[in-house]
Amino acid sequence: NIEKEPIIGDVLCNGMKIGNFILNEYGWKYLDLEIQGELKGEVARFKLILNRTWRPDDFFRNSDTRELGILVKRIWCED
Repeated sequence: NIEKEPIIGDVLCNGMKIGNFILNEYGWKYLDLEIQGELKGEVARFKLILNRTWRPDDFFRNSDTRELGILVKRIWCED
């Protein structure tokens, strides 16, 4: 239950923490994060670090034991 046990995460860009988030309700969440000056103009590699994961088999009993996190719909940059 995400309301009782929220997902807490950090967002890293090229190894540098640029933000964090808390997911405590279902649905899409919009994050607006700023990339620091020293990272601008570089190829951006993003990493999400989460406080917990889930396994489909725990809910659906389908033998899918992958450790999953969250779904990212889109990432884009603006000047």
